[in-house]
Amino acid sequence: MPKFGLGSYLRDYQSTPRLYLRYTTASGPQGLPPLVITGFELSLDVSVRWWEKVCADGGVKIPPLSVQPDGLHVDTTLVLAILPFSEVLAYYDPYGIRRYGSAAAYETVKNGELEQNGWRRNDFKNELDGSIDPRVEHRFFTVSHWSV
Repeated sequence: MPKFGLGSYLRDYQSTPRLYLRYTTASGPQGLPPLVITGFELSLDVSVRWWEKVCADGGVKIPPLSVQPDGLHVDTTLVLAILPFSEVLAYYDPYGIRRYGSAAAYETVKNGELEQNGWRRNDFKNELDGSIDPRVEHRFFTVSHWSV
């Protein structure tokens, strides 16, 4: 459940809101299709009518990053967070880190992108084996990287 104080409103919601993880991209040159995945958008699709009721009742304590109504004005997408692709780059392209020149340069870029998107690093000490598991936190979500 997202941590933005809408619990009582979600109980009144007639159908289940849909939580999405969509990738975001950078535009290609001169209007060509997108070439690069830049991050992952964590969003919630809800009814426009329900969202307007929540706003009118003052139920939004922390607003989402953006509100994007669909063309038919039936649903609206509440963008809650964007996780930069650099945070998960090592899983998708372990050699992609080389383009930054060094691991230190990669960490600097990654931490800067996290900060720009409202995330902060808060590593977790695993009590079982004493290892440190990377964790990033946002006002709505926490992403943990557990060792396998």
